[in-house]
Amino acid sequence: MSILTRVFSRASLEDPAVPLSSAFNTKEVLGGGDVSSAGIRVDAKRALTVAAFYRGVDLISSTVGKLPVKVFRRDADGGKTPAPEHPAWTLLRRTPNQESTAYQWFKLMQTHTLLHGNAYSFIERDGRGEPVAVLPLDPRQTVTFPVRRDGMKFIVTNHGRPNQQILPDRDVLHFFGMGFDGLSGQSVVGFAAESLGLSAGALKFGSVFFKNAATPRFVLEHPGHLSPEAARRLAESFQAWHSGLENAHKVALLEEDMKAKPLSMSAEDAQLLQTRAFQVREVATWLGLPPHKVGDETRTSFASLEQENQAFLSDSIDPWLVMIEDELEAKLLTTRENEDETHAIEFTRQALLRADVTARSGFYQVMRSQGIMTTNEVRSRENLDPVDGGDTLLVPLNVQNIPADEEPPAKPPADDRLARAVECTVREAAARLCRRVMRSATRAAKDPGRFLERVDALEADHLEVAEQILGPSVAVALVATDRSVKADAVARVFLDTVRAELLSCAEAKPNEIAERVKAWAREWEPILTDTLVEEILGGSDE
Repeated sequence: MSILTRVFSRASLEDPAVPLSSAFNTKEVLGGGDVSSAGIRVDAKRALTVAAFYRGVDLISSTVGKLPVKVFRRDADGGKTPAPEHPAWTLLRRTPNQESTAYQWFKLMQTHTLLHGNAYSFIERDGRGEPVAVLPLDPRQTVTFPVRRDGMKFIVTNHGRPNQQILPDRDVLHFFGMGFDGLSGQSVVGFAAESLGLSAGALKFGSVFFKNAATPRFVLEHPGHLSPEAARRLAESFQAWHSGLENAHKVALLEEDMKAKPLSMSAEDAQLLQTRAFQVREVATWLGLPPHKVGDETRTSFASLEQENQAFLSDSIDPWLVMIEDELEAKLLTTRENEDETHAIEFTRQALLRADVTARSGFYQVMRSQGIMTTNEVRSRENLDPVDGGDTLLVPLNVQNIPADEEPPAKPPADDRLARAVECTVREAAARLCRRVMRSATRAAKDPGRFLERVDALEADHLEVAEQILGPSVAVALVATDRSVKADAVARVFLDTVRAELLSCAEAKPNEIAERVKAWAREWEPILTDTLVEEILGGSDE
């Protein structure tokens, strides 16, 4: 007898006032789904045949699954200490149950949440009420009912079946996404049925299109009269002889003065490629992902993939992590631990940022040296224990108050190593901005008809990103040198210079613009990089 069988063998707790035969999502249980306008019935299984949707669901669930989860004990000094002695530690870090690892269980829960709107796991407890296992439940046969008894709600599993059971909410981990009643979530598959149906329809259309050798449909004209049986045999024979890629370009033999007239509609006429490309971006929107994460590399919203990845972590993953943490703390910590706030369960988010160690260390260095964070605050961010003497804020010497009756001391000469480091930082940012604008100009030159339009939109397209790229370097220059400039002013001058040069390139013949811009970019990229560095480090005082 399995664990769930032993647990579910207890007597039913059904409230007679609220029958469990009330409305339930039977479409999903029976393998159905919403029918889109494209004529495609969309359920969770069909949705996963859309490559972008599969990639998005797998990416989110895998990212959640790979993050370490720890139980912490809150210390009197405000710090947090890992608590491996807590009964939930092993469940969340190693083995939630005998059948799965922590990674597999978290990934499964997140997948259920994305596909079905809800994910459930029964909490098996020992005689002392401490959790010893968490066992996944099928979300298609599990539902939260507003059954109230003694202030509790209940989870019903195996709904509508002979072995239907009712479980107290406190014994079930219930993760869910957006919903309308606070009891359960709604499946994104149902809301996105039209988009996913169109994507699946475009895929099916493409398959049929190439099955027919990517050739147009035909009407066969016969000068005489054919019986229905003869017409059917003729159509089947022609279809068998000429459909399929292996039959492409075969010669058609028509007898008895028959004529074949094509009803042409190419894949471009049907906007097949454009539709499939657009659907990738739309699927990304439904899942809250940056488009490049599901295969659309045509555009990014930020200055670099580094910033795009940070947005993915902050906007796409972190909301799910907060929801999971809240549910784990509510069900796996004791009432006393929750009321006294003595413990916490948290994902180690730093694991997602390990690839950007340079950015993290630079941030901590600035925050520490400017007196904004203490050493122990930095260590807490990294989930490290506090150290003695680590709670003191530094006070930068160059921002001390000067008495009114004293002359400001002469600024000491800049350290050579600091000067080189500042210049390297500024040059890296300048080179990155130049590369971005040069690539954009080179791509725009491939369409001579719209080249001038793209040149005129240069500032609108790049000013905000240019400020984001140059801003940190300008801030560093302000601290390290006597000179100061504004990032937006430097960016405008840079973009005006590029625009003037591109207008000069536009004077070439249309078929020569692309090569001229390409040659200009090779020559001017280092020149403009040096100009930007000089403008930031050697700009005039304001």
